[in-house]
Amino acid sequence: MARGLHLSADLQILRHQLTVQTPELRALLIPRAVATRYAKTATTYEAAVGLASFELRARSV
Repeated sequence: MARGLHLSADLQILRHQLTVQTPELRALLIPRAVATRYAKTATTYEAAVGLASFELRARSV
């Protein structure tokens, strides 16, 4: 029975450590997610501008 209590205490400590570290981990992940979103937006914008300029050139020929 003492072994079960020891494991329970270890799990409580681990749960506390994860709870404390979660905001820090989120802070590390959020900038990467935002950067990825902006990179996708920029790529989409560049593709749209490239297609529009190609269409304008094709019409002017």
